[in-house]
Amino acid sequence: MRPSRCHSGGAPGAGRTVTMSRRAVPVSEAEEAVLDSLQIDMRTRSLAGAATQALRDAIVRGQLRPGTPLRQDRLAKALGISRVPLRESLRELAGEGLVILEANKGATVSRLSLDELDELYGIVWSLEEYALHKALPVITAATIVSMQSMLAAMRHEPDPVAWYGLNVAFHRELILASRLPRILRTIDALRWNICRYVTDPVLFSRESSTWLERDGRLLDACQSRDLSAALAALGEMRDRSTSEVRHHLESIVLGAGVSVPAQSGAA
Repeated sequence: MRPSRCHSGGAPGAGRTVTMSRRAVPVSEAEEAVLDSLQIDMRTRSLAGAATQALRDAIVRGQLRPGTPLRQDRLAKALGISRVPLRESLRELAGEGLVILEANKGATVSRLSLDELDELYGIVWSLEEYALHKALPVITAATIVSMQSMLAAMRHEPDPVAWYGLNVAFHRELILASRLPRILRTIDALRWNICRYVTDPVLFSRESSTWLERDGRLLDACQSRDLSAALAALGEMRDRSTSEVRHHLESIVLGAGVSVPAQSGAA
């Protein structure tokens, strides 16, 4: 859910680099408890993948704040794994933009940035628009049914992060239909970083119903194989949804200097 700079001209602060402070963030007692409580399924076929999921969930839910140091010794002990799969996990999270890896400094949770938001959305919307051209002529009834199911589930999902997961799956069906695996992998990686921007509880409660309406218009266009209508629906998401998220983030960063990502169960 990075927006493109060329589509954010009407948003406040466009063209400015606005990020949160780069100072180290002390680990709070709550974050200490999160680190101590991290658990993975030891039966999984990939310990690195399980560690990635546990850390990703804590980051996108705001349980580990931007700037929080992720010490490998502490994480390895908490997760019950060696440093080898942990380093692999941190590299994957860095590839998704959720973690920053620096030589001699280790890993930290990455900070939120308006310019990064622009870039993330710009890549995602451009790639999805290209995929839509490929997908619509060959879209199947099964894909439409799957999208309908996800849209229905979103209408009843109060948790912002869970809702976002359904929304990602909804759009992912179009990418799968396009049979463009590199685009799919690229968008998959970027969307986890975007999650932190769009699941703020205040933003979610205010805008999620509007986002659902836009998804519904995209689904209707796909069902009728109307490429012009589908591109128009996607364009509305690109322009208006991006602006809404950007404006909200800017009000937080410039107003209070702090961003509050979604917490578990927030509506």
